[in-house]
Amino acid sequence: MERRPDLAGVKSSSERPSMPLAVNFDATELARARYTIYANIYCCAEWIVLNAAAALLLGTPRLFGLAGAALAMIVSWALALRDLSAGKVARGVLNYVISGLLLLLCMGLFAPEMSVLFMFATFIFLAFGLSYASATASSFVVVLTMLVAGALLFVSVAFDVTSGSPRV
Repeated sequence: MERRPDLAGVKSSSERPSMPLAVNFDATELARARYTIYANIYCCAEWIVLNAAAALLLGTPRLFGLAGAALAMIVSWALALRDLSAGKVARGVLNYVISGLLLLLCMGLFAPEMSVLFMFATFIFLAFGLSYASATASSFVVVLTMLVAGALLFVSVAFDVTSGSPRV
């Protein structure tokens, strides 16, 4: 749980200690966070292979954009894992969440017919951010998630596509 400093007797805001960006977790919780990121890295690696193969076989170069965004996720999340291992929990959590959300938005722009799927995937990052970030950082994660999810829904409606099938 988040440890709040004792503010009794503090008179001005300049005398208040700053609130931490991350909650203190034991080794088991941090291991769970790392395993979650490892699982998502594995999924992104599969996503790269599938989209690159589909781009080559179907002659659809925009699928390389999906593969490229997944590769960027892997690189960002490797840095997040390094931060978590170094004890920089807040930085690692925010790196994972922010990069995941923004790269999902990029994926939705490369393949607008899949933007609704990516909108649902934003909630993976919301849950992670709410689980491992402080109250202040969690507020930021909620706002960013809603903005990205809204933008992905807008892309789907603006281009009049729903998962590749025409509307009836």
